[in-house]
Amino acid sequence: LSAPAKAAFQQQQNPSAGTSNLSTSVDLLANHQQANSKIMSMVALGPQPDTIAGDHASTGAHVDANLEGLLRRDGCDKSYIDFYYLDASEKSGIVSLFGKIQLTPDDFVSACVIVHNNVRNLFVLPRPGSSMLDVHSEITSVLKPSCIPTTTGATFAAKPVHRKYAFDDPTVPREETQYLKVKYDAKYGVPPEEVCQEGGQHF
Repeated sequence: LSAPAKAAFQQQQNPSAGTSNLSTSVDLLANHQQANSKIMSMVALGPQPDTIAGDHASTGAHVDANLEGLLRRDGCDKSYIDFYYLDASEKSGIVSLFGKIQLTPDDFVSACVIVHNNVRNLFVLPRPGSSMLDVHSEITSVLKPSCIPTTTGATFAAKPVHRKYAFDDPTVPREETQYLKVKYDAKYGVPPEEVCQEGGQHF
């Protein structure tokens, strides 16, 4: 006999067993569908709000997105908020600061501060014997058009300034030295790394 015929014959011989098997199959199917339903519910929920919206972890109280309730005022009636900075990233001139904000003495939430309208500052050190005009001319050729486009309004400003270097590069003079300070919109890129490290003919 074929498998379907054998199953039919066995059910005729023992109807209660067939009913029991059918009931077990229905129960298994129902349990399977219930499990799938739970899995789909979890997938639909995704990350919990306390991860992506800054909800209070212990009480579930939502932290207002504009944080008005956490603003403080100083003696000059200026508003501020304490932000514990942990990390930062920059893309196309927009800076994202990542950190924590204190809700209570024992409770913090994650926060991100977005900083717009940033400006890049380059301090260009002239080589011995090179004039500021030489440095300005060469840095212009470096920045345009590879960093700053040649379109109308896309430009930079530059002027000689005196600065003291305080970092760990031994090739940079420690005493107060004259640099060419260059400023431009941070939405434009930076010169290639080798140019920043090795310089050019005049800087």
